Parts: sequence; C-alpha cells; structure tokens
Amino acid sequence: MAVKAEVSIVLRAMNYASDELNKVKQQTQGLREVGSQLQQTGLTMMGWGAAIAAPFGLALKQFMGFEEEMRNVNAVMQGTEEDFQALSKTVNEVAMNSSFMTSEIASAAYALASAGKKRTEIEAMIGPVSNLAEAMHSELRPTAELVTDTLDQ
Repeated sequence: MAVKAEVSIVLRAMNYASDELNKVKQQTQGLREVGSQLQQTGLTMMGWGAAIAAPFGLALKQFMGFEEEMRNVNAVMQGTEEDFQALSKTVNEVAMNSSFMTSEIASAAYALASAGKKRTEIEAMIGPVSNLAEAMHSELRPTAELVTDTLDQ
C-alpha cells in the first residue's frame, strides 16, 4: 500500500507539473505572438520612415549638385559673389517655369559660360534655351551647346 500511495503522489505531482508547464507554454505563446506583432509593426514603421526620408535625401543631393555646378559656372566666367547670387536666382526662376531641374539648368549655364558668355548673357539666354530644349524634347545642356555653336559661327 505504501508503494501505491507513493506512486499516486508522484502521479499527482507529475500532473500538477504538467498543468503548470502547459500554463507557462500558453503564456509564452501569447508573448511570442505579441513579439511577432511588435516586430512586424517595427518593420512597417521602418519602411514608412525610409519612404518619408527618401525625398529629403534626394532634395539635399540635388541642391548640393546645383550649388556645386553654380560655383563651377561662376569660376569659369570669373564672376563675383554678386554674379553667383544673381545667376543662381535666375536659374531658380527658370527652373520654376520649366520641366528641367535646377541642376540641369545650372549645367546648361556652365555650357554657356564655357563658351565665353558672361552673367548678363547667360541670364538672357538660359530661359529661351530651356524653352528650345523643351520644344525639341531634348536635353538642356546639349541644346545650350548647340545654341552657342550656332551663334559663334
């Protein structure tokens, strides 16, 4: 009888331990599900963050390209800081009224400066050259080069 009692105690202890283990498993399963949901939420938020930040990075890169190109234009035409500021303003105004980005217009201004044009000439030419490039469905800088080559003949 003592053996039977001991077996009974052991079986009850095992059943109790098994029940407690099942409770722990259920609780950890719930935590796993919460963890998985949090992980998915984090990935979604990271994706949205990248999507939101990308245009700002692109805008900064374009601005830096514009600034550098305009500094090159000013160096080629041996302009002053006043020339740089005035021509930068003109390029921005032309960009607002055309399909070209400021960096593309600055590149065309560089082509004009490389052809020996000064600030006032570039300011007078860059808008019409932009319009011509749009009308011809061509790139802006080669159009500027074509115009200067034609005028210099």
